[in-house]
Amino acid sequence: MTSTSGRGLGAACAALFAMSQAQSADLVPPKIKLGLWEVSTNPKMGGQMPIPDDVLARMPPDRRAQLEASMQNLGNKPRVIKQCMTAEKVARGFSTGRDDNPSCRKTVVSSTSSEMDMRLECEDAHSKTVMKIHFQLQGSDQMTGTYNMVRTAGDKTMTMDNTIQGRWIASSCGSVKDIEIEH
Repeated sequence: MTSTSGRGLGAACAALFAMSQAQSADLVPPKIKLGLWEVSTNPKMGGQMPIPDDVLARMPPDRRAQLEASMQNLGNKPRVIKQCMTAEKVARGFSTGRDDNPSCRKTVVSSTSSEMDMRLECEDAHSKTVMKIHFQLQGSDQMTGTYNMVRTAGDKTMTMDNTIQGRWIASSCGSVKDIEIEH
Protein backbone atom coordinates (compact mmCIF):
# COMPACT_ATOMS: atom_id res chain seq x y z
CA MET A 1 0.00 0.00 0.00
CA THR A 2 2.72 2.43 0.87
CA SER A 3 4.32 2.16 -2.56
CA THR A 4 0.97 2.74 -4.26
CA SER A 5 0.16 5.82 -2.21
CA GLY A 6 3.77 6.92 -2.62
CA ARG A 7 3.45 6.72 -6.40
CA GLY A 8 0.23 8.71 -6.20
CA LEU A 9 1.91 11.31 -4.05
CA GLY A 10 4.91 11.32 -6.39
CA ALA A 11 2.66 11.91 -9.34
CA ALA A 12 1.01 14.79 -7.54
CA CYS A 13 4.37 16.35 -6.78
CA ALA A 14 5.53 15.81 -10.31
CA ALA A 15 2.49 17.73 -11.50
CA LEU A 16 4.50 20.90 -11.50
CA PHE A 17 6.69 19.66 -14.29
CA ALA A 18 4.51 17.01 -15.87
CA MET A 19 3.91 19.24 -18.84
CA SER A 20 7.62 19.15 -19.67
CA GLN A 21 7.72 15.37 -20.17
CA ALA A 22 10.09 14.93 -23.09
CA GLN A 23 8.90 11.74 -24.75
CA SER A 24 6.61 13.31 -27.34
CA ALA A 25 7.82 15.19 -30.41
CA ASP A 26 4.81 17.55 -30.34
CA LEU A 27 5.09 18.35 -26.63
CA VAL A 28 5.01 22.06 -25.81
CA PRO A 29 7.16 23.02 -22.78
CA PRO A 30 5.25 24.54 -19.86
CA LYS A 31 5.63 28.14 -18.82
CA ILE A 32 6.28 27.54 -15.14
CA LYS A 33 8.24 29.50 -12.52
CA LEU A 34 11.25 27.77 -11.01
CA GLY A 35 11.78 27.67 -7.27
CA LEU A 36 9.73 26.54 -4.29
CA TRP A 37 6.20 25.27 -4.90
CA GLU A 38 3.49 24.16 -2.48
CA VAL A 39 1.22 21.41 -3.74
CA SER A 40 -1.98 20.33 -1.98
CA THR A 41 -3.47 16.94 -2.83
CA ASN A 42 -6.83 15.52 -1.88
CA PRO A 43 -6.89 11.78 -2.69
CA LYS A 44 -9.91 9.51 -2.47
CA MET A 45 -9.17 5.78 -2.57
CA GLY A 46 -11.70 3.05 -3.10
CA GLY A 47 -12.00 -0.61 -3.93
CA GLN A 48 -9.91 -3.47 -2.61
CA MET A 49 -6.21 -3.66 -1.94
CA PRO A 50 -4.61 -5.29 -4.96
CA ILE A 51 -2.89 -7.94 -2.84
CA PRO A 52 -3.39 -11.61 -3.74
CA ASP A 53 -5.72 -13.57 -1.43
CA ASP A 54 -3.01 -16.11 -0.60
CA VAL A 55 -0.70 -13.33 0.63
CA LEU A 56 -3.50 -11.83 2.75
CA ALA A 57 -4.38 -15.30 4.13
CA ARG A 58 -0.80 -15.80 5.38
CA MET A 59 -0.74 -12.38 7.01
CA PRO A 60 -1.37 -12.25 10.79
CA PRO A 61 -4.82 -10.70 11.50
CA ASP A 62 -3.35 -7.71 13.34
CA ARG A 63 -0.96 -6.97 10.44
CA ARG A 64 -3.79 -7.25 7.91
CA ALA A 65 -5.98 -4.89 9.96
CA GLN A 66 -3.05 -2.46 10.22
CA LEU A 67 -2.52 -2.59 6.44
CA GLU A 68 -6.22 -1.98 5.74
CA ALA A 69 -6.33 0.94 8.20
CA SER A 70 -3.19 2.36 6.62
CA MET A 71 -4.83 2.24 3.20
CA GLN A 72 -7.84 4.17 4.46
CA ASN A 73 -5.77 6.73 6.38
CA LEU A 74 -3.08 7.35 3.78
CA GLY A 75 -5.27 7.06 0.75
CA ASN A 76 -7.98 9.46 1.86
CA LYS A 77 -5.96 12.07 3.72
CA PRO A 78 -5.23 15.51 2.21
CA ARG A 79 -1.53 16.29 1.93
CA VAL A 80 0.56 19.42 1.55
CA ILE A 81 3.90 19.03 -0.17
CA LYS A 82 6.76 21.46 -0.73
CA GLN A 83 8.76 20.86 -3.90
CA CYS A 84 11.87 22.53 -5.28
CA MET A 85 11.32 23.02 -8.99
CA THR A 86 14.61 23.32 -10.88
CA ALA A 87 15.46 23.77 -14.55
CA GLU A 88 16.93 20.25 -14.44
CA LYS A 89 13.63 18.79 -13.25
CA VAL A 90 11.73 20.60 -15.95
CA ALA A 91 14.23 19.39 -18.56
CA ARG A 92 14.13 15.81 -17.21
CA GLY A 93 10.37 15.71 -17.46
CA PHE A 94 7.61 13.84 -15.71
CA SER A 95 8.73 11.03 -13.43
CA THR A 96 6.27 8.58 -11.97
CA GLY A 97 8.70 6.32 -10.15
CA ARG A 98 8.10 3.72 -12.83
CA ASP A 99 10.18 5.24 -15.62
CA ASP A 100 12.76 2.44 -15.50
CA ASN A 101 10.05 -0.22 -15.76
CA PRO A 102 9.90 -1.60 -19.32
CA SER A 103 6.30 -2.73 -18.71
CA CYS A 104 5.16 0.91 -18.49
CA ARG A 105 4.16 3.11 -21.39
CA LYS A 106 3.64 6.88 -21.15
CA THR A 107 1.55 8.72 -23.69
CA VAL A 108 1.13 12.47 -23.90
CA VAL A 109 -2.43 12.82 -25.14
CA SER A 110 -2.26 16.60 -25.56
CA SER A 111 -0.11 19.50 -24.41
CA THR A 112 0.14 23.26 -24.64
CA SER A 113 2.31 25.71 -22.71
CA SER A 114 -0.41 25.76 -20.01
CA GLU A 115 -2.16 22.37 -20.10
CA MET A 116 -1.39 18.68 -20.47
CA ASP A 117 -3.19 15.33 -20.56
CA MET A 118 -1.10 12.19 -20.10
CA ARG A 119 -1.77 8.47 -19.71
CA LEU A 120 0.50 5.89 -18.09
CA GLU A 121 -0.13 2.16 -18.38
CA CYS A 122 1.91 -0.48 -16.56
CA GLU A 123 1.30 -4.21 -16.73
CA ASP A 124 3.19 -7.18 -15.36
CA ALA A 125 2.33 -10.79 -14.55
CA HIS A 126 0.48 -9.79 -11.36
CA SER A 127 -1.22 -6.46 -11.96
CA LYS A 128 -2.20 -3.68 -14.33
CA THR A 129 -2.16 0.02 -13.49
CA VAL A 130 -3.68 2.78 -15.61
CA MET A 131 -3.14 6.43 -14.65
CA LYS A 132 -4.73 9.47 -16.27
CA ILE A 133 -3.21 12.81 -15.40
CA HIS A 134 -4.46 16.30 -16.32
CA PHE A 135 -2.78 19.57 -15.31
CA GLN A 136 -3.46 23.18 -16.11
CA LEU A 137 -1.39 26.24 -15.30
CA GLN A 138 -3.02 29.53 -14.33
CA GLY A 139 -0.23 31.89 -15.28
CA SER A 140 3.25 30.63 -14.45
CA ASP A 141 2.75 30.47 -10.69
CA GLN A 142 -0.45 28.43 -10.07
CA MET A 143 -1.70 25.07 -11.25
CA THR A 144 -4.60 22.68 -10.78
CA GLY A 145 -5.02 19.12 -11.84
CA THR A 146 -6.45 15.68 -11.43
CA TYR A 147 -4.79 12.30 -11.17
CA ASN A 148 -6.85 9.13 -11.53
CA MET A 149 -5.45 5.64 -11.06
CA VAL A 150 -6.99 2.18 -11.42
CA ARG A 151 -4.89 -0.78 -10.27
CA THR A 152 -6.12 -4.32 -10.85
CA ALA A 153 -4.57 -7.51 -9.51
CA GLY A 154 -6.56 -10.68 -10.12
CA ASP A 155 -10.17 -9.94 -9.23
CA LYS A 156 -9.32 -6.94 -7.00
CA THR A 157 -9.41 -3.35 -8.18
CA MET A 158 -8.29 -0.27 -6.28
CA THR A 159 -8.95 3.28 -7.46
CA MET A 160 -7.49 6.64 -6.53
CA ASP A 161 -9.02 9.93 -7.63
CA ASN A 162 -6.93 12.91 -6.64
CA THR A 163 -7.39 16.66 -7.03
CA ILE A 164 -4.27 18.79 -6.95
CA GLN A 165 -3.60 22.50 -6.46
CA GLY A 166 -0.17 24.08 -6.58
CA ARG A 167 1.25 27.52 -6.13
CA TRP A 168 4.68 29.03 -6.52
CA ILE A 169 6.04 30.34 -3.21
CA ALA A 170 9.55 31.70 -3.84
CA SER A 171 12.44 31.72 -6.30
CA SER A 172 14.69 30.18 -3.63
CA CYS A 173 13.97 26.67 -2.38
CA GLY A 174 15.76 27.30 0.93
CA SER A 175 16.34 23.97 2.69
CA VAL A 176 13.97 22.00 0.41
CA LYS A 177 16.21 19.97 -1.92
CA ASP A 178 13.54 17.88 -3.69
CA ILE A 179 10.16 17.04 -2.11
CA GLU A 180 9.10 17.41 1.53
CA ILE A 181 5.74 16.28 2.89
CA GLU A 182 4.41 18.94 5.25
CA HIS A 183 1.36 16.98 6.43
